[in-house]
Amino acid sequence: MPPHSLPARPSLEQLKNQAKDLLKAYRAGQPTAVARLRESMPRRFGAVNDQPDPPSVSLRDAQHVVAAEYGFASWSQMHSHILERESIPMIEMTVEGIKLSHRNQQRVVVLKGKGVNVYLPIWIGPAEGDSIAMKLQGRETVRPMTHDLMDSMIGDLGGTVKRVIVSELKAETFFGKIVLQRNGTTIERDSRPSDAIALAVRTGASIYAEEDVLDRAGVEFDPETGEAISTKWQWISRTLKEIKEFDYAFSEEARKLFEEAGHRAYLLGHEEITQEHLLLALLNEAEGAGARVLSDLGLDLAAARAELEGRAEREYRESDRGLIDFSEASRSVLSLSRTEAYMIFEGQVGTEHILLGLILADEGLASHILKDGGIEIEAARAAVRKMTESEA
Repeated sequence: MPPHSLPARPSLEQLKNQAKDLLKAYRAGQPTAVARLRESMPRRFGAVNDQPDPPSVSLRDAQHVVAAEYGFASWSQMHSHILERESIPMIEMTVEGIKLSHRNQQRVVVLKGKGVNVYLPIWIGPAEGDSIAMKLQGRETVRPMTHDLMDSMIGDLGGTVKRVIVSELKAETFFGKIVLQRNGTTIERDSRPSDAIALAVRTGASIYAEEDVLDRAGVEFDPETGEAISTKWQWISRTLKEIKEFDYAFSEEARKLFEEAGHRAYLLGHEEITQEHLLLALLNEAEGAGARVLSDLGLDLAAARAELEGRAEREYRESDRGLIDFSEASRSVLSLSRTEAYMIFEGQVGTEHILLGLILADEGLASHILKDGGIEIEAARAAVRKMTESEA
């Protein structure tokens, strides 16, 4: 398994130079170089006292040592790994700014792709958000903040920060890497993206995001209206149980809505949670954010609920797995909900965003009932924003 010390975009030329330098040092009799080769090729050297004269070593041998120190069985294995790694596309990003969620005061660092209309919002902690914001604003502190201390320590040790990378997205958690250089050696360390970005704005290091991350979480905005026009977020199909166990993407109220929707689908003998189950669960919680928005817009909640219940058809379940998945249409609603939350930089998707997703879905009985009730997307968005700001 390749170690983390290789840079994200390793240079074969640089590694070849490392092998040449090692060979040169070995031939000059430097003890450190001799020890490195002895450790990697013990059979060639034998016991310490068995070889008064160091054996002849070639460049290929030195390359083998360099590869072994990076955790590879051979130079050719490392060569193949690097060629594969070099093919991973990345886009350089700039820090657009720090946004503040009106509802929960959570910070969002917004990265923008250089030369492309794509933004990457990443929810971060208040300490990291304030650290990035203060540096962007040119504000100084009497005592060094954590990232200032990191910057000065790296410099004092003779290192420089070459770049930072938003490298992965797993279960809606972003992962990052910091690539350092010291004495001609490139070192890569895993990091939270917030810490990596805070360090980058202090050192002037380039910030990159892998295209796979942007394909999954990037957002495009209309430059004239400022509205999100699309999202590349690919909703992963999850069972109801998995959604219940996931604490970050959806608010507590939204997760309760999923439970209610799943319960109703189960009682009706349905195999999947549909848009209608989502809307019915939303209407049943009159004090929920989504239901309050509908009430403010003049929808008769009781009448809409009665129509949904009256048109629901009971079915015979072919299986009794206990876990009910979302239908393709309802997953599309949740993906649209995610976009709507992004538009106002909310850290979690609430029932009000799920309502917006149901309106935007523009198909099925749920959408039909909302449209017949005079619910339009722009008015609903305005009502959501007003409610969010009033609760800040």
